[in-house]
Amino acid sequence: MEELPEKLQERVRKASTLRLQSNLLRAVVDEKVVEAMDREMLMVAYAQLVAEGKDKPIEGAAAVTTETEAVEHRFLGYDPELEKEKLRFEREKFEMIMKAKKDKLDLERANLKFREQKENDEPARLKKYADAVRGIIPKQTNEPIEVVSFFSAC
Repeated sequence: MEELPEKLQERVRKASTLRLQSNLLRAVVDEKVVEAMDREMLMVAYAQLVAEGKDKPIEGAAAVTTETEAVEHRFLGYDPELEKEKLRFEREKFEMIMKAKKDKLDLERANLKFREQKENDEPARLKKYADAVRGIIPKQTNEPIEVVSFFSAC
């Protein structure tokens, strides 16, 4: 690693272990060998590749290729397409819930309007009052003897 300029050494030191592994794999180093290496060995191996000219030095975030990003995202469990799909699903779920709430509210309004119309309907009110009065006034009997006592009680 000492054969590299100070700036490149610093970039190699700051690179993540995952990035070092993916760069070594991209430079056609055996996967089992890369898996067996610790971080220090990865830095030395990658610095040696850069010094020999077999791989370009790390140029910060701008040097990361889409393939390397895809590998890193898969290792980290992040897939942009999957995230878009999750967000689309959540949006549709939210819209369905809001539509269901709106439909429920419309149904409650219609039910309330129906009840109000039923209460304000004149035949319904007359029936309600007739039922109330029916319980207040006693029935007159057909027996002639009880007719006198019926009218005297009133």
